[in-house]
Amino acid sequence: MNNLTVEVLKKGYLLFPKALFEEQMKMKKSKQAAGVFEAFVLVVTHTNYSTVSCCISGHPFDCMRGESMISIRHWMKIFGWD
Repeated sequence: MNNLTVEVLKKGYLLFPKALFEEQMKMKKSKQAAGVFEAFVLVVTHTNYSTVSCCISGHPFDCMRGESMISIRHWMKIFGWD
């Protein structure tokens, strides 16, 4: 592990319920991500927390933990960006 990784891990983690974030997004007047941090949190809330078997166009594969099968076009819709 490099020194930066070791230092980052010493800072700890910030945990908050996904439901709390979703509720905050519902209360917003605008349905788009306000900036890159909010977009980052949206990405985190849409990634797999465990491996899932998927099949797209007849091709089976595993979508691993931390991955997402969302297209760039659909991310744009989720973020509310052009």
